[in-house]
Amino acid sequence: MKVSRIFIYPVKATRAVSLTQAEMRRRGLAGDRRWVVVDQNGLFLSQRSHPKLALVSAAAEVDGAISLDAPGMPHLHVTIPVSGERLSVTVWDDTFDAASGGSQAAVWFSDYLEFACRLVYMDQVSHRPVSPAYGQPGDVVSCADAVPLLLATDASLAEIN
Repeated sequence: MKVSRIFIYPVKATRAVSLTQAEMRRRGLAGDRRWVVVDQNGLFLSQRSHPKLALVSAAAEVDGAISLDAPGMPHLHVTIPVSGERLSVTVWDDTFDAASGGSQAAVWFSDYLEFACRLVYMDQVSHRPVSPAYGQPGDVVSCADAVPLLLATDASLAEIN
């Protein structure tokens, strides 16, 4: 078996970033889905319901910060929150606390998506266990859909397409 492509999503549901190598960490690949955009109720947003998210480019930086670009929007740099407001966030059936990405990021995403929303960060304090159906007790996941690492074969993707 050979790995042909590696993708991460620095902000869940935004444009994929292609990598030639990646570091595996406890919650998944380094820089993958630790940030997520949520509505005013803390529910995660996806491309399924908000396709404009696919046009947002998020670049993960070494320190975990991100740089954001989208059509018609100014470039935005967001650092990892070290203190401040915490929000209750829901990704699928899981609810956990996450750190607010700040008012500047909230305004940026709200202006872009044309409704009130916020950017949050899953820091080390945040805890989202992997479903027992997919992992072992103590396994944790980022804001990915279910597990820390999602794999697909070229043949299965060709079949779907």
